[in-house]
Amino acid sequence: MPVQLSKIYDNLCDMADKAFGDAGDPCNKQKGFVCHDCCEGCKYLDESGCITNCLGCKLYICFTLQKEQPHLRAVLNGLRNIASRYNFVRMRTSGEEILKG
Repeated sequence: MPVQLSKIYDNLCDMADKAFGDAGDPCNKQKGFVCHDCCEGCKYLDESGCITNCLGCKLYICFTLQKEQPHLRAVLNGLRNIASRYNFVRMRTSGEEILKG
């Protein structure tokens, strides 16, 4: 796993987390809340919430939030465009799996 790709991945994850925080944490992601509509059945979901660092999941917001949070949607779309260049946008996949290729 090239260090540069790992740093890019981690930076994009941090930027997505910051975008949610700046938007007032509408999904309570920073408090460990997991939306069961989005996450139900995921192998990385346990009693404490999500146990991996998945950029694809961090960049996803539901249709309701897209309408309620247009600025968040725009920021996440920009990050998703960057992440797509590196093939980082895969849902329910650990960062380690994504970086392996």
